[in-house]
Amino acid sequence: MNSKEHGDALEYSRAEEIAMGIIVAGMIVGSILSQIFGLLQLPLAASMGRMIGGLLFLIGLVLLFLWASLWSKEYKGQLITHGIYRYMRHPHYLSAILLFIGISFFFRSMISLILAIFLSLAIVRGIKEEEEHLLNQYGDAYRDYMQETRWRFIPMIY
Repeated sequence: MNSKEHGDALEYSRAEEIAMGIIVAGMIVGSILSQIFGLLQLPLAASMGRMIGGLLFLIGLVLLFLWASLWSKEYKGQLITHGIYRYMRHPHYLSAILLFIGISFFFRSMISLILAIFLSLAIVRGIKEEEEHLLNQYGDAYRDYMQETRWRFIPMIY
């Protein structure tokens, strides 16, 4: 990713925005093709795919809600280290990954799952770049936060 700093936020290049849009559109098309034509379906029973996908999607929605409610109420340019941020540094990214993978399982779409994995890898790469930006923006406060909250977005894993 070649995102650039702009004020207190990172901006993504037009090419990155287009690539992310193409991946999300591909996930939608892949899900439709899997459902209508049975193309490249995950080897799961429909009920199992819906259960796994629904659960991942629901967890992603809960995380998204927790993050969005905290962020919209409290963020005013300062570092937030409480609430869900006490457990992970990037809950919004985890919520996106869970939503995308959940959709892939729900529709049992191999195409969507492959694209969700690519999107997840791009997010992981982007997190490293964002953390460099946050270290520049908040300095020692962010460095201390990184030591206290060791997990980027999957507690006890990553």
